Amino acid sequence: MNKAIIIIPHYNRWDLTHARLFELYQHERDNIDHVLVVDNGSTDENTEGGLHWWSAFRTQKNFDVRAKRLDKNIGFLKACNFGLREVSATVSPDTPIILLSNDVIMHGKFIDQILESLSANKKSLIGGSLLIDTGWNQVDDKFFPYLEGWLLATTAESWSLLGGFDERYAPHVFEDVDLSTNAKQMGFELVPLNNVNLNHLVGQTITYNKEREELTRINQEKFRKKWIKDE
Repeated sequence: MNKAIIIIPHYNRWDLTHARLFELYQHERDNIDHVLVVDNGSTDENTEGGLHWWSAFRTQKNFDVRAKRLDKNIGFLKACNFGLREVSATVSPDTPIILLSNDVIMHGKFIDQILESLSANKKSLIGGSLLIDTGWNQVDDKFFPYLEGWLLATTAESWSLLGGFDERYAPHVFEDVDLSTNAKQMGFELVPLNNVNLNHLVGQTITYNKEREELTRINQEKFRKKWIKDE
């Protein structure tokens, strides 16, 4: 199977993205074709210089970090979809593509596990963890198991079949529940890594506040209308 491509959406927290790039270089450079950082219209002083540094580092160390800058912040969901479109248009169908949040600390290897899962079943959607019953994923009286959106992986062909995230949930919240539900409906297996080398720092890039609580309520209703038929 081809080497993996990593897509990291980024907005302003260059400290997080820089740390993730270094961890990928340290632990996984042999498994990676390239990393695409989708700069979501950052306004900080460090992003441009940091990306330039990694571009120079690529030449020296043969670790390919690329960047696409958006004019404005279009949100996590649309930035992921943008990255998927950019990558999928240029790679072979069986290329593994991994969406990775920049608040996931990597203490060691995890990509081999993804490659093994896809080799066993290309119609797999792989995530860091699979949640069954959290309250978050309860709509009416039904629970919708889902892979958390901080790491999601499958092949380029499968990403095209799934269509990425449904943008009705933009800028974020509930898109991972929807993607997992869509994948199951299409016959995909939901595969959790449960890898001890991955540590998700909850709420670092999208904080928990009243605005997110209200957005969750709104997007849960969108999900209900899409997936639950009224009696």
